[in-house]
Amino acid sequence: MDRKGTTGTPWPTWSRFLWGRSGGSWKVQNAVPLKGIFFLAQALEDRVERVGYGQAVTLLVHCAAQVSQLMERGLGKEESRTLRLNRFNNLCA
Repeated sequence: MDRKGTTGTPWPTWSRFLWGRSGGSWKVQNAVPLKGIFFLAQALEDRVERVGYGQAVTLLVHCAAQVSQLMERGLGKEESRTLRLNRFNNLCA
């Protein structure tokens, strides 16, 4: 925890937006190289397993769909399809 008694996460959780509260703002101009993405799953022992590109894209598609589901509200069929296709192409890149 930080000095203010919060967990110190850099981004607000989605619930903050769902209930109409402000998300705040952060300086995000400086990029850093991404070395890995970890998907957590319950297991009997701690371990790390590599996944292939196909499985990685599938996992990323599911995660991205969960966090962006509100973006599709009110979109027509074609707009929704375009959004999903763009999201998929970005994940593959």
